[in-house]
Amino acid sequence: MKGIIKLVLADMKYKKGSFIGVAFLMMLIVMSFTGSVSNSDDLMKAINMGFEQADCGDLIVRVYTDMLTEDIHDTIDSNSHVSRTEYKETLLMTQKPLVDGEEKEILMELSAYSGTLLVFNDDFSALLDGIQPTEGEIYLPYKMKTLIEKNSEVIFSAADDTKFSFTVKGYYEDPMFGTTAVSSNVCVINEADHKRVLEHSSHITDNVRKIMSCSDINIHIADGFSPYELKKQLNDECSLIDISIYSPTKEDLADNIKVFSNVGTRMAYVYVAILIVIVIIIMANSISSTIEMDYTSLGILKSQGFSQWQIRMLFVIEYAVSLTIGAISGLILSFPACGALIRLFMRLTGMLTATDISVGKCALLSLGIIIICMVFVFAATAKIGRISPVRAIQGGKDEVYFDSRLNVPIRRKLLSLLIALRQITSNIRNYFGAVSIVTVLIFFLVSISAFVGGFDADAIFTGMSGDIELTNLGSYSLSDKDKTEDIIHSIDSGATLRMECRHRMNIDGQQVTVSTYSREEDYFKAIQGRIPRYYNEIMLTKSVARSVNKQIGDTVTVKYLDTELDFVMTGYFQTVSEYGVYAMTTPEGMDKLGFTEINSAFITLSDKSAEKDMIKCLNDSFENVEAGEMKESETITKYKALIAGLMDIIAYVFYGMSVIFAAVIVIMMTRTAFLRERIDLGIYKAMGMTSSVLRIQFALRFFVLSVTGSVLGGIVSVLLTQPMLEFMLRAVGLTDFATGFDVSMLILPSVIVSFGIFAAAYLSSNKIKQIEVRELITE
Repeated sequence: MKGIIKLVLADMKYKKGSFIGVAFLMMLIVMSFTGSVSNSDDLMKAINMGFEQADCGDLIVRVYTDMLTEDIHDTIDSNSHVSRTEYKETLLMTQKPLVDGEEKEILMELSAYSGTLLVFNDDFSALLDGIQPTEGEIYLPYKMKTLIEKNSEVIFSAADDTKFSFTVKGYYEDPMFGTTAVSSNVCVINEADHKRVLEHSSHITDNVRKIMSCSDINIHIADGFSPYELKKQLNDECSLIDISIYSPTKEDLADNIKVFSNVGTRMAYVYVAILIVIVIIIMANSISSTIEMDYTSLGILKSQGFSQWQIRMLFVIEYAVSLTIGAISGLILSFPACGALIRLFMRLTGMLTATDISVGKCALLSLGIIIICMVFVFAATAKIGRISPVRAIQGGKDEVYFDSRLNVPIRRKLLSLLIALRQITSNIRNYFGAVSIVTVLIFFLVSISAFVGGFDADAIFTGMSGDIELTNLGSYSLSDKDKTEDIIHSIDSGATLRMECRHRMNIDGQQVTVSTYSREEDYFKAIQGRIPRYYNEIMLTKSVARSVNKQIGDTVTVKYLDTELDFVMTGYFQTVSEYGVYAMTTPEGMDKLGFTEINSAFITLSDKSAEKDMIKCLNDSFENVEAGEMKESETITKYKALIAGLMDIIAYVFYGMSVIFAAVIVIMMTRTAFLRERIDLGIYKAMGMTSSVLRIQFALRFFVLSVTGSVLGGIVSVLLTQPMLEFMLRAVGLTDFATGFDVSMLILPSVIVSFGIFAAAYLSSNKIKQIEVRELITE
């Protein structure tokens, strides 16, 4: 054992460049997953702590207070699986608030202070307990800090024009609805203020509804009963879920907070898997070259009594030490990087999390990677068993030098390129690893480009739009379409009306948002099958289709209140709204189900000068509609900028890591090739070739390899990029991610990598100048 340890130390000192390279690559791999893993763990701890402090139930159901009857109340409380319930009134402000005198496109909810409020300090680095809102004060969730500034005045109005003014005193952590992935903006006010506003709330039957009272039912479940089973049970008994505005489980709330973190984690795992493959190829290539170059030395070790297993273990120990050093370095360097990453995700989750490193879990993952690599290292050293001490005396040279008899003709014209091609085609095995590495590298770079290019924030957040927005103040429905069109066409004959109607309904036992549009042109695009055209047809997202176990052509049962109808599934579509839990039918189908109230409506003008007249005419004609100039929601604008910025950061990080990784790989590949071919280069010098010609020839060979790998990488990218991105983005409802490949997306990474490898190979071949012809005599 002492002999092996001495050999390991001597060998690592002699080949320190190779082992430093492997350690550096392992360090990058560990840094790549440590931040994501630690962020997920820290976030989960924060979620659990937040749920506990907020006394979050296992099932949360929101219904309009007018619809919460005594029978429903008694049914919930008497259920044997319900341990306890809390009822809390939240005021839904169905209006645009005035913020410092300016109307803002923000939907807000008002909740009364209930004894727990964790407020952020001025630099958002800590939470302060024991703070209570006083009269006239309002605390906003953390995600709204980019929308409304501290000390701003926020004014709401009731249907009777009573005004309510509040001053923003700070921002608090909302563990249930505080993530940017949820549209609810729950703001906390004083209990007396809440009662005052509640007195002016509207009823569900009123024509004008600016403030609606909602009952949030916080249900705690006993005996470990499934919340999904309880939802079904309560719905069967009193239609609670059918009449609800929403009914998430605690697990759903946690998933909402983790959705962006989950996407980042999946990206990190895919990236790490690709890097591991590259490292394994690099090590296998290095081991193969080492055995070839040190054939005589290894034969001498065998003649001195070392068994093939001991020699193979020599390689295993050397690489294990190198990978371990890299893993430890990666963990140490991850501490500052993780803090920045976790704070970045805080802007999306709305949760203040610790910046701790999950040392134990990351160490186990690192150990797993090292074990996987060691298995491949041990397999790569199998050829040591064929080393013979007798053949070692001859240097282990084969009778035929080349492993392929495929010859490329050599001519004076393009001599350097033809020699490079001849070396590749006649010794393919030695260059297979280099081509494989470039293929994987190009695949990853193209995938990142496709992800960043295809993840269009405008396409994700922007639905229907126009020049004039119609806000439903009461009972505006699809039946008002003809009257509305008559009014707008009397002023602008070329104007277009777009209307959307949606509500949560029950589809085969699953609560799904069902929508429809007044114009077929506004329908979601079918990614498979076709859009619905008749009253009994419906289109589902793939996530919904999977949950109800149905395919195109199957029948699903849709239930809304007391109405229950069968619909034929005509196709699949995709959307990130409601995380893909979405369905779409026709206006006739929605009318049959009994829900036709308009959620959003827009008018696009052909004559922009008619805008003011049309707005006045619509407001005079409809008591339950407020017409106004279309302005993009400030919430959406801010969130689009946030998401776009996050995507850019992710792209820069991955591109940067990939460039560093590629640089190390290229240096290792070219250095190994130079050492293996030192004698060959000496022969060329003996034949009269100059150092500059040999350096160009050496670089051209790797350029040809990189071009070949780039072509293969492009083919692999076209085949595998979309499925890989769909796997990563399925968590946010994108089941069919449109990569939108273009020529530049495939060519640009290939050009950068190919010329980068050419330059690196040329620079690493600088030592060709030091080769002397007399070195051949030693052979």
